[in-house]
Parts: sequence; C-alpha cells; structure tokens
Amino acid sequence: MWIGTNEGVSVYNGKEWSLLAIEDGLVCSDAKALLEDRTGRIWMGTTMGVSVYDGARLTGITKKDGLVGNHVTCLLEDRSGRIWMGTKGAGISIYDRGSFLSITREQGLVSDNVSTLLEDRTGQVWIGTAGGGVSRYDGKMLQSLTQEDGLPSNDVATLIEDKSGHIW
Repeated sequence: MWIGTNEGVSVYNGKEWSLLAIEDGLVCSDAKALLEDRTGRIWMGTTMGVSVYDGARLTGITKKDGLVGNHVTCLLEDRSGRIWMGTKGAGISIYDRGSFLSITREQGLVSDNVSTLLEDRTGQVWIGTAGGGVSRYDGKMLQSLTQEDGLPSNDVATLIEDKSGHIW
C-alpha cells in the first residue's frame, strides 16, 4: 500500500511501514497524486515535480526535464500507456516514451488548473479543473463543458464513469 502525505510517501508491505522522502530521491515531500503504471512503476506527483520508482531507485522529473509545471495534482495512465500529469496552473503534461506533450489553455484546455483526470471506455480523456469546468479530449480536439453548458459548478474535484458509461 502506498500513501501520499505531506511528509513523503509511506509504503506498507503488509508487515511494516517505510517512508520515501527527499533523502531517498523524492523530488518533494508533499505528495499529491500516486499511480502504478502497467509496468509496475510508481509515479508520485508532488508540488515540485514527479518522482518515478522502478522498484530499485527514484528518478525525478521536473519542469527542467520537460514537465509543463511542477505542481502535479493528478496522474493517469491511458490505454496507450502514456502518463498524463495534471498540474496546478500550468495545464497537462503527457509523457510518452521519453518525451513530453503539453496541453494548456493555449491549445483549448478550459483551465490550466487541473484537478482530476479520467479516461472513459471509449478512450476519451476527461479533464476536471478548479474553476474552469471540464474539457474532453478525443485524441484530436478538446471540447469544453462549463456552467454555461449545464454544469452546476466549474469547480470539478473528481470524475468517475459508471457501469453504464455515464460520467459523473
């Protein structure tokens, strides 16, 4: 079990706890998001970048490495194996086999304050934001949904798809 805290990332192996901290190579102790990818690597989004644990060592990824912004709020692995990193104030970085693609307001994202990410059963990625509403990315273009379109609030904290395919 992996638990992100403001003191690092706590790991419980079923018997004892250990802590991954800055001294171990974590880019920052304030962990905001965790993800295990299909290869077993653990991605840790923090307020100062991302750390990736491959089972042996931690590797840091920050803005200087190509991340669109360092304050990472959420993580998603899509069906193609790309890692999406939502940020506070800078939009989204998509990591794909060693390179980064950015999606920001400049490209049509409804807001650069990304709070949650969801890939639906059709492969579209839904992007919830703090204050901007929702953007939906179909692989080619972004569509925005806001209060003007019927959302009760533009502050989106989380997204989920139910068994019928409805997005909540």
